[in-house]
Amino acid sequence: MWRLPTVLLLLVHCLAVVHLLGFKFVNPWPLCPANDKRLLSLFNLLCNTTQTSTVTTRDACYGCFFRAGSLAAGPTQLAAISQCASLYLINTSYATCATNLAGIVTGSRPVIVSPTSGTIVDCYSGHCEFVQCIRRINGNMLINQCILQTLVNRDLNVEAQRVGFYVNTTSCILARARCDPYNPITGQLQQPLNVPAGTTGRTGSNSLQISTTGDVRIVSFPMKVAVGDAFCTSRTMLDQSTFGNSIC
Repeated sequence: MWRLPTVLLLLVHCLAVVHLLGFKFVNPWPLCPANDKRLLSLFNLLCNTTQTSTVTTRDACYGCFFRAGSLAAGPTQLAAISQCASLYLINTSYATCATNLAGIVTGSRPVIVSPTSGTIVDCYSGHCEFVQCIRRINGNMLINQCILQTLVNRDLNVEAQRVGFYVNTTSCILARARCDPYNPITGQLQQPLNVPAGTTGRTGSNSLQISTTGDVRIVSFPMKVAVGDAFCTSRTMLDQSTFGNSIC
């Protein structure tokens, strides 16, 4: 039988070996199953955006990302996502996201941790950085599409034309993020909210913010929000304009 002093000595010896070899005891990586559907929605939008040549390549792209996204969070899933990204994103606007993810998987580059995240980790290391990169590109593409759509037949040397260009571009960004069947940044299906009989429209509004890193942020809030400034304030609610086919 093992005696207690012998067991303690053996334990100390094992801990010393672990320390010398550089091993660390760490908690398992937190899983993020609550976001699985959101991840797959983002991948669906990603493949629809990048694989426009044939339906076959688009379906193959989604199939690859779907299988990878369905795995448990961890190094296996991250490696599978990286393989799909390297296969389908390298020659697209998302090439940087694929390259950075490959670097994280191979260990050639560190994971960039947001200074606001602290020690809280939502998913396996590198997972969120890839998702944020995809959404950042989606936001940039939305801005570019709205600019091109509202730039037609405008003379930006004229003040009124410049003002109208800015207003319409901003309206386009917000309306598409609020009203399109699929959110152009996250890929999530945007189903109209259930409202009482006799009422129409959605009950949500949104606003545009730019982060300190230059990322576009669409902030949603309840529609029936009164203007807070008491000086010559508007007596109407913050109703928002629609744009083109983005109507809600």
